[in-house]
Amino acid sequence: MRKQFLCKHLFLVVPIMLFLHSCKKDNVPEVAKGQLSTQSLVDIAKSSLEKQSLAGIPLISSLKSIGMAPDWSNIKTSINSENKTVLAIPLKQTTNSFSELNVIITNGLPHEVIKKYTVSNDNSILLEFYALNGALLKAGQYDATSGRFQLAKSITNSVMLYEQKNKIGSNGNLFLLLANNKTKIFTGVKTVAVNGIHDLEEVEIEGQGPTTPQIGDPQGPSTDNGYGPVDYYPVEPVPPSGGSTGSTPEAGRDTANNVQNPCINAALKMALGKNVKSEIKNLMVNTFLSGKEFNVAFYDYPFNNTKDAEAYTRFSSETNLNDLTISFNTDKMPNNSLEYNVATVYHEVLHAYLNALYGPDIPGNPMLVPVQHEYIADNYVKMLTKDLMSIFPTLLESDARNLAWGGLQNTNLFNRLAPSAKSDFIKINTLYSTKPTTANTQSKGSYCP
Repeated sequence: MRKQFLCKHLFLVVPIMLFLHSCKKDNVPEVAKGQLSTQSLVDIAKSSLEKQSLAGIPLISSLKSIGMAPDWSNIKTSINSENKTVLAIPLKQTTNSFSELNVIITNGLPHEVIKKYTVSNDNSILLEFYALNGALLKAGQYDATSGRFQLAKSITNSVMLYEQKNKIGSNGNLFLLLANNKTKIFTGVKTVAVNGIHDLEEVEIEGQGPTTPQIGDPQGPSTDNGYGPVDYYPVEPVPPSGGSTGSTPEAGRDTANNVQNPCINAALKMALGKNVKSEIKNLMVNTFLSGKEFNVAFYDYPFNNTKDAEAYTRFSSETNLNDLTISFNTDKMPNNSLEYNVATVYHEVLHAYLNALYGPDIPGNPMLVPVQHEYIADNYVKMLTKDLMSIFPTLLESDARNLAWGGLQNTNLFNRLAPSAKSDFIKINTLYSTKPTTANTQSKGSYCP
């Protein structure tokens, strides 16, 4: 009886898996006009996976530890509707599943997602999207015939593609495969048509905005469960060549700059302006610009001592988990250096990015929501340091690193720093946030008039 079941299952599953993986055949690589060659794009993707984690482990080791070895000899390419190249690298194939790594490269920086297709006994296909850190971004049912994806309403357990050996985060790439990782899916919430990858225009922060918004308690409850982010990759396996199919993405969403203080505006433009090249800016570009599910707006106003902070980020309302606001404190920021304020902007952009990626930490959210300051400390201090040095070429690396730690002094990783490093952090951040009032004022950095 078991043998008959297996034969019947294989008879049904194999054609589906062949359909999913058929794009490996006769693939003639195509690259969008004006972009790098296929080999150059592949080299960037390879280099990204070879980067070291804080524990000194290459990212690719995390994939290989669970049997997902990139097959660089069978890379597929596609040109999407916005004339951008999509790379698809096969990772692993079994009798009932297929995984691939999708990569797009913007301004020389790769953006990756892992897609895993699993065919069940009833021939339905479960499609899961994972970030490189192993976090499940979203999941649902995929129809290989129509190419449509039905997003899951909820997932009964928080899912990781791999599990960290060390819960402290500094060893974030030491992973173990979760045994018997079973995910129960409830469908029927919304159906998403297949979309190609839509690369986004540069951010341009300019102009003045409306009056100060009515901002409620950022820690207040929410009645909306949210569903996690929309990924920027096609749900179907990337076809051999010739572009992607799909509907036109939602239009009209964009960043909105309502900042009126010229000093804060100067920091915004230095951090996110049209010609700025930085990794954190790219995170925002690929999350919040036109055609994406999420929107972010910038505001400035006096906090009037209601919050002891330069800025904070929150969802726009209790029922709207697509729009986020970043608010800057006009009581404090104009007295800080531009270096300090740009670090503040990037810190808040990371909060907005994580809010969009994971949703709020509320009951009913299927995502495993990290403690954001802990997550930023574990994963983004080095990136923020590098971006600050790019914007301010004369900035010392040690100063940039101390500014990057701003707001993270209560995290586990910061508490593990040597006492001298903590002392340097306080000293440097004080110097960069003390506007000179006399010739004897001890201060560092560039300040607004």
